[in-house]
Amino acid sequence: MKRALTNLASWIARLVALVATIPSCGSGIHDGEGELYVRKTVDRNGDRLVLGEAVLDVWQDCVSGPTLITLRRSQTLGPSGAISPIFQLEIPTPKAFTNDPRLSIATSSEIAVDPTSAIGFLVPDSQPQQWIPEIGSSTNCDLLSSVCGLVQTDKFADQPATKLDYAIVKLCDQPLPGCSLPNQSCQSGACQYCPTCGS
Repeated sequence: MKRALTNLASWIARLVALVATIPSCGSGIHDGEGELYVRKTVDRNGDRLVLGEAVLDVWQDCVSGPTLITLRRSQTLGPSGAISPIFQLEIPTPKAFTNDPRLSIATSSEIAVDPTSAIGFLVPDSQPQQWIPEIGSSTNCDLLSSVCGLVQTDKFADQPATKLDYAIVKLCDQPLPGCSLPNQSCQSGACQYCPTCGS
């Protein structure tokens, strides 16, 4: 029994030493202050960031040199109008992207095949908050049951912003109807939260 305990203690000590020597790459999924995020330094060759339902494809020549990119998944639903989880994309400067990467968000098959589903971004500091659909969003994506769209480089530069929130939104045309959920109206080409609209 004593020998078995000594062997067990020796095995545990070796396991702890082994785990302590494994380097941390710094680009995995992290949980900090209640948020999930993935962070990678991407160079001109491009790379892919994957987090939950989201995949960000940073293709070749989307950045001019090594660029730290962070993709965060919001734990809250955020502003009404989004019909998917909200993902925040962070880059070091508003002009970090030289070409448009693509964001894909997995969703239900009903939303994925709906031609009114699109990737949209939340305009920073707008009151009331507004989603703007990205031009060229598609339900014809590489990933099954997803909606994808280009993250247009000029959106960061125009704001100017280093962080933008993205989600799947429902396209609409004015005048109403077009937005089927309660307390929504059609503004800026997407269904938005409207506190004064009837339920």
